[in-house]
Formats: sequence, C-alpha cells, structure tokens
Amino acid sequence: MQVAAGYVLHIGQADGAFTVGDKVVCQRDQQRRQRILPNHTFTHVLNYALREVLGDDVHQKGSIVLPDKLRSATHCVTAPVLSSQDV
Repeated sequence: MQVAAGYVLHIGQADGAFTVGDKVVCQRDQQRRQRILPNHTFTHVLNYALREVLGDDVHQKGSIVLPDKLRSATHCVTAPVLSSQDV
C-alpha cells in the first residue's frame, strides 16, 4: 500500500489485461493476511510507544509488513532527550 496525491494505493497483480473503464474484482489471500496481522498490529504498537517516549514529533514514514518480519521507518523532528529511566 502507498499513498499518492491523497489516494491510498494498493499494489497487486492482475491476471490478464484490462483498460480504463473495465470493471475488476479484487481479492485478498486470507491465509496470508492472517499470518501478517500480528506484525501489522505491532507497527501500530511500536509507533504508539515511540510517540509516548519521544513525543509528538515522531512520524511513521513507512513500513513493510510481511508474515515473517516487519520494518518501520520513523522520523523524529527534534532530537530526543532521554534519561536512563527512559531507556
């Protein structure tokens, strides 16, 4: 999934050819989705925890969520000031 010009874009594969105006049916792989779900949820947990510790200047810039791993790209506008209790 990507966001471009305010639109949420889902990336997938097409079987066959189609043109503008054609009707299409989108399906998802439910078994794969169930394997991804825990990592998807954890990206939200991680983002929440980072904002709790580092503040509202933390912004998630993207993530890759797969059945066996996740990667999150996060940006913090201001340098964090942490005490030994925060670590």
